[in-house]
Amino acid sequence: MKTNKKYFIAVFIVVLLSVYAVFGFHAGRSKPNVIFITLDALRPDHLNCYGYKRNTSPNIGALAERGILFKQAISQASWTCPSVSSIISSLYPDHEIREGGYSLNPKDDNLVRILKSNGYATAIFSNAKPVLDITLGGLKDVFDVFSISSLRADAIVRSANKWVAENDRKPFFLWVYLYDTHLPYNAQPGYFTEFLSDNMHPHVNVSITPDDGVKNEHFSFGSLPRHVAENGITDTSYYIAKYDGGIRFADEQVGLLLKALEDRGLKDNTLIIFFSDHGESLTEHKFFFNHTHFLYEDLIRVPLIIVFPGKMPRMVIEKQVQLINIVPTVRGILKIKNNLHMEGKSLLPLIEEKMDQLDAYTFSEAAYRPSPMCIRTEDWKLIHNRRPRNKYPELELYNLKADPQELHNLADTRLEIVASLAKRLKEWQQTAKTCSFSLKQDISQHEKEKLRSLGYFE
Repeated sequence: MKTNKKYFIAVFIVVLLSVYAVFGFHAGRSKPNVIFITLDALRPDHLNCYGYKRNTSPNIGALAERGILFKQAISQASWTCPSVSSIISSLYPDHEIREGGYSLNPKDDNLVRILKSNGYATAIFSNAKPVLDITLGGLKDVFDVFSISSLRADAIVRSANKWVAENDRKPFFLWVYLYDTHLPYNAQPGYFTEFLSDNMHPHVNVSITPDDGVKNEHFSFGSLPRHVAENGITDTSYYIAKYDGGIRFADEQVGLLLKALEDRGLKDNTLIIFFSDHGESLTEHKFFFNHTHFLYEDLIRVPLIIVFPGKMPRMVIEKQVQLINIVPTVRGILKIKNNLHMEGKSLLPLIEEKMDQLDAYTFSEAAYRPSPMCIRTEDWKLIHNRRPRNKYPELELYNLKADPQELHNLADTRLEIVASLAKRLKEWQQTAKTCSFSLKQDISQHEKEKLRSLGYFE
């Protein structure tokens, strides 16, 4: 009997220690983990938590229910390279960057370097190859693990979960960046077939461009990009269904990532920030299934969700904010102080309702030199197209409240608003501190062709 009693006591101690190893260790640690979850080219209005009717994103919706959802988050660029660089450095895009193939200067300060110097393990897992491994290639030595491939999102999340299991005894920064929502929309049938017959979007047939269109000033304008077209299908609703299927597939993987965190007892000590780098034009302004070139709302308005259980409230913020505010917000939450100059501002005063408005003006750029630029308030947007464009005037002014689809250019009639916004846009262009880049010289021909097919090379 005594032997059995000793045996049961020993088993109880082993179980207790195992539970502590998984849960108690994490609960007692002061520094929280930080996870970025990014879905490339994701429009907020195609997520359920932003009001979309198709069942694209139950897991992202559940995440939003636990934290703060921003209704007007604005990206600083309509394409990946400058947007991602701007986010991670909290600086505006380099005004001279014109196409893909640029790498963020590794000597500049950025969130990865800041967190690593504060004792964090750092890793990025992504399938945005070659775009992201070129853009962030200079940070390979800053990340402890820099894993960017062409695998599907499920493989990426499995690798990320494995890394967390092996590195969760110290605070970590993990960036899971999924590309499955980006063109050319490769969702498997099981994720989009149900959307084909729901008549959510009108069936509109458009011609397929006869070439890749990349050297054309109006890439994806007025016709279906050849590299997006599938089996001669010209119905735009088909490709929107596939886009939504990509969201559904990526959302499933986000759910698996979040479940793994919960299973390891990490949920309550992990700051999660979910966002996209830019949006996507699906049919708007006759710009089909791309981004990069323009600055309309469907291209620069993105989802942003911040979750930190027990530390931050559940709320919806209607005021406009910028993605360059993410890094200062992380620094504020973690109470990391330094003398770095960053253009972004912490969102904490807005979250804590200590101020009514943080970003009265937001600024964004598109691709190619000289790039279109825009300044946005919650009521107005002024777009300055800085090079001649057929059918696109130099200035476009939209009343976002009265004309959210940006169909009526008021630049010729509301001259006083144009003058005021143009002045501020010019001041920003002249004074804003921007990212620095170096042109990556060793891009392979295959990488160049891949970037060209995605619209990132002229």
